[in-house]
Amino acid sequence: MTFLALPADVDGFDSEPILFFNCKLISMIDFNESSDRFRRLAEFTIERAQEAILWADSNARICRVNEAMCRALGYSRKELCEMSIADIDPDYQAEDWPRHWQELKSRKAMTFESQHRTRDGRIFPVEVSVNYIEFEGEAFSCSFARDISERKRLELEQRFSLSTIEASHDMIFWYDEEARVHRVNKAACRILGYSREELESMSIYDIAPLLTKEYWQEIWDQLRSKGRFHVDGTNRTKGGHLFPVDVFGYYLQFEGKDYAFSYVQDITERKKNDFIQRFSHHTIEASQDMIFWYDEEARVHRVNQAACDILGYSRETLEGFRIYDIAPKLTPEAWKESWSLLQNQGRFRLESVNRKKDGTLFPVEVSGYSIDFEGEKFAFSHVRDITERKEAEQAMKQLTVEKERFESELRFATQVQEGFLPQSPPRTQNFVFAAKTFPARFVGGDFFDFIPLPGRRLGIVLGDVSGKGVSAALYMARLLSDFRHLSQINPEPSLVMQAVNAVTHERSRQGMFATAVYLLLDPEARKLEVANAGHYPLLIKNGSVELSSFAPASSPPLGILPEIEIQCDAINLTSGDNVFAYTDGAIEPVNSEQEDFGIDRLRACLKSHQGDPESFILALKSELDQFTGQASPFDDLTLLAFKVE
Repeated sequence: MTFLALPADVDGFDSEPILFFNCKLISMIDFNESSDRFRRLAEFTIERAQEAILWADSNARICRVNEAMCRALGYSRKELCEMSIADIDPDYQAEDWPRHWQELKSRKAMTFESQHRTRDGRIFPVEVSVNYIEFEGEAFSCSFARDISERKRLELEQRFSLSTIEASHDMIFWYDEEARVHRVNKAACRILGYSREELESMSIYDIAPLLTKEYWQEIWDQLRSKGRFHVDGTNRTKGGHLFPVDVFGYYLQFEGKDYAFSYVQDITERKKNDFIQRFSHHTIEASQDMIFWYDEEARVHRVNQAACDILGYSRETLEGFRIYDIAPKLTPEAWKESWSLLQNQGRFRLESVNRKKDGTLFPVEVSGYSIDFEGEKFAFSHVRDITERKEAEQAMKQLTVEKERFESELRFATQVQEGFLPQSPPRTQNFVFAAKTFPARFVGGDFFDFIPLPGRRLGIVLGDVSGKGVSAALYMARLLSDFRHLSQINPEPSLVMQAVNAVTHERSRQGMFATAVYLLLDPEARKLEVANAGHYPLLIKNGSVELSSFAPASSPPLGILPEIEIQCDAINLTSGDNVFAYTDGAIEPVNSEQEDFGIDRLRACLKSHQGDPESFILALKSELDQFTGQASPFDDLTLLAFKVE
């Protein structure tokens, strides 16, 4: 019910009130022809209303309130009628009131969310329905405020759960007894290469090609009887790549239906070592993850049911704890170090000890992830019992020694790879050059080169080998050698690309390929010819800061087909022109909100930069680092730029 007019006994008003109802619009009642009984009825209705009612004039001064408003805010009626909207609404901005008033006058009625502040300073959310009325030549707003604190709490809890699930680095699936997928998280889409809509129209058999219906029925029977299951399996990406996974499944019921809820982890690295495979299988098989959400002050904000079952506390008790109440050997200083690591790297992993309600101590491994949620930072962690792992401590130390030796060899490989790339850009009349590569791992598959050619011309090549790590680095080394050799035979870009493709396809193994752009530059004539094999177009900015794409890919990547036809694009450069080539590490990095850096940000950075090529590369790298925060790079990054003087 909404009351839209001022009653007669407000100071300055001596006419009868007008009453409206939202539930069913009733024609205006002329109280001038009615008895005082109607006036008393209106007064009684307003004062008994559960909603807080407030009248304000065109200057935001409060004219009158009902008893519900007084109770909600903790003021007397007299106090409120000496105040303004600014005194009770912390979001009020004086400069916005004229616009708000004009909008209300035009629309006559509005509903929006805001906040109210009580006499003791407490702020709570409200939904406000406000109506514009004119009475005896003056205009007023009549507002109805409803406390929506409980609704906001429920909405927050739902968003918090969804944010946590979407932030997980593991794939998460919901599916039913028929193995139909009902829902997935972002990690599942990213790792498997499908859209959310595609995955949610598939079954487990489409993702796990080795899973039979008979074996799935055994798993489901175990899930129904024990409430959980743990299996090793194989998943297949959209591109057909098979990789091993470790699957933890839990039984749940929702709206009368049975579902399985599973964490799926890629265990490719674990499969490289038989001992780690057996150890991890036995450790994880006997455990069920506890899940916690907590803040920088180590206060527990939320837990799952497994944490309650294992530790022996109720949910309400655990959510009033700090981490020190659960992990007695964890000191505040050690927690600060873990929190710092979490903010720098986005995740952490540590070993600790947990204590149950009955005093039992048991060792755990904690995998924590950083979450930014509505302006606050939280840690989200999986906690696993690692009692059995401690029995293999000596073996793990030996594995650590082997790991350190392997990393030392990789660091040496980095130095070797750097020797393949130009140590400094060339010096050529009328042009200034700069280039830099940043591998995601110790070694990478990105490459670039400057190749001196007869006639004072210069060959420039930039590309990206599929895959990462040592195999991509070795492939890259052979490609650089091919470009240097074949460009000396005939530097025409199309012919160079076709020749490189032929030798690359002949020795290609296990689907390796590379995208590349080859540029032939005549510095004296300022002429640039370009051939593009599956790579990103060049970006060219002229002296007037106009930015355009040049030489899009005219063929597939190198090494896929035995023969390719590739066109050569040519352009005459002028003084002040900037040319920029890059690999996918310049546009595919993601931030904490899972947003890509993207081509639009890249173009904006190039368009706004006014310095030389080297300073542009440094500025772009800095902007990419700032965009991704402390997250480790996902892909190699190579940048090449030159400018016509």
